[in-house]
Amino acid sequence: MYATCQGEDGSLKTIDFYISREYNYLLGTTHTDTNGNFSFTYKLVRRGLDWTFNGAYLFGIDLTKLIIEEDSIEYIIPNQKSMENLNLHLGDSINLDIYLDFINKPLLSTDTIYYSLEPPHYYEENTFDFKTSGPIPNHGVIKHFNSKWKTVEVDEYGIPMLNVHWGIKRSDKNFSNHFITRSTKTSCIIKNDSITITLE
Repeated sequence: MYATCQGEDGSLKTIDFYISREYNYLLGTTHTDTNGNFSFTYKLVRRGLDWTFNGAYLFGIDLTKLIIEEDSIEYIIPNQKSMENLNLHLGDSINLDIYLDFINKPLLSTDTIYYSLEPPHYYEENTFDFKTSGPIPNHGVIKHFNSKWKTVEVDEYGIPMLNVHWGIKRSDKNFSNHFITRSTKTSCIIKNDSITITLE
């Protein structure tokens, strides 16, 4: 674990290890050593059959999360995956341009795109943090983010993922389905990352 993007060790950090669907189940707590190293081992013995609705079992996707207490940063890691040599950068931030492309129908002045920057497990239906109305040119920038990253999803290789949850409301139709546009993110860089939303 690195405390900064300059490679300073994230020493003596408290890491809570959770598995969660709607609520957090604490599996345990560990700490980084003076060099920022940590490890955690667990065995999952339950699998999504712990609650019912109207007598029927409901299967859900559990999340495995690491929460760093001192920095209030949450890392979502692949569930039930063995992760080795995972590098976490506590000083990382989001420096992101979101572009809009369209293939057939552009975003008109009477249309609005709604979007949030969050992992797909976290969004709620028809709940978005931002909106941008048209018209927008093809490959136009609709939003620039430059802020501290607090909820970081990593893939099975430990690479952080950028997630944009979005939907379109056009003047002649109801709210569209929700979509997720995903891209990998380069950790701790000065230049911008980018992600493109494409309207089919």
